[in-house]
Amino acid sequence: MELVALQPTDGPGAETFAGDVQTLEPPIWARGRKLKRLTAARRLIMRGRYDIIHAHSFFPNLYVRAAAAISPRGMPIVATLHSGVDDFAKRVPRIVEKKLASQTAAIVVVSTKQREHYLDHFPERADRIHLIPKGVTKLPLTSRPSSPRPRDFAVIGRIVPLKRIDTAIRGFAAFASHVGDPNLRLHVIGPETDAVYANELRRIAASVPGRPTVIFHGAVWNPFEESNIDVLVHASIIEANPLAILEAAARGIPIVCTRAPTISGAIDDRCTTFAAGEEEGLRGALLDVYTNWPDAIDLAADAWLTVPDITDCATAYERLFLDLVRSNGQAG
Repeated sequence: MELVALQPTDGPGAETFAGDVQTLEPPIWARGRKLKRLTAARRLIMRGRYDIIHAHSFFPNLYVRAAAAISPRGMPIVATLHSGVDDFAKRVPRIVEKKLASQTAAIVVVSTKQREHYLDHFPERADRIHLIPKGVTKLPLTSRPSSPRPRDFAVIGRIVPLKRIDTAIRGFAAFASHVGDPNLRLHVIGPETDAVYANELRRIAASVPGRPTVIFHGAVWNPFEESNIDVLVHASIIEANPLAILEAAARGIPIVCTRAPTISGAIDDRCTTFAAGEEEGLRGALLDVYTNWPDAIDLAADAWLTVPDITDCATAYERLFLDLVRSNGQAG
């Protein structure tokens, strides 16, 4: 199996497999970067002898399918979409998607909302779309003590504006100030993909009223195993079935997150929610979990029941790939 990325890999453990990943992103100084990506993808397809190509996310699958369109080799291409928004709400992406239809053996979506969006635009492709929710390693549910109350709250993910970690810090500061417990801590865990934003977060943490304890850990190989996390805080506004939420739910960790079909809906809203971008709403949600800790633990146990297991996810992909390879062999 060969792994390809549009840009250099980052994040926990990236160094362990980065040498096996080919990057299509040219140097920053290079002109015509989109064309270079396209020609690099075409060379990859021409060079390899692949049974199937699996492209993840919106832009990677566009590059791969466009490259396949100008390559003489025919092979099944599976495109997985996992955006938190309608990728094809605008006219140009819809036109491009229609042009690339012949290069797409299957479209995989990770949520029912994505499936609805896609079929709204391309109802004729109902036979090519497959719903395969993201899966994670699901650990046995262990009992959590109802006392003491939670002390360690964590934000986990890449440090980028999309994650709205600034909202998390401000909301946590207001909550900590209201409670008055000096032992409360907010852990910010994840690679500093956007260094400018990371520095801004440090400035916010140092200047908010009360100056709560906010610890920046950087990238951590397995944050749920190596960190003592009582509550996961997820303030992002545009994601589909975030892995941080699934991983926390798979461990029975109470979750406070944005109220949205593709975020809180990933675990059937069995979490404490707040409106996107509302710091005061986050303060109230954190206070609710802190004050009613036994109820939060029970809700987390309910969330555990909703989490798809990674084995089921992998099996679904394996069946899809085998069916496509067999069909392609018969067609050939």
